[in-house]
Amino acid sequence: MRKDFSCPTQKVRFRDHKEAVGALHRSVTIREFAAQDGFSTRRKETRSYHCKKCKGFHLTSKQQWGLAA
Repeated sequence: MRKDFSCPTQKVRFRDHKEAVGALHRSVTIREFAAQDGFSTRRKETRSYHCKKCKGFHLTSKQQWGLAA
């Protein structure tokens, strides 16, 4: 996966929901391996969402839409 920053928000843009979910799974795996090795990671992504600005998908650590971080 190459990082695409073509969104006006400058967030990483995923082409579709499937690609975003794949990145979420990789994020979970990274966190699990880090924890097993006694480390922590700043990766906290929990879900993806559709962006109206770029028509792509982004990842967020917010549990639900509309909640303040």
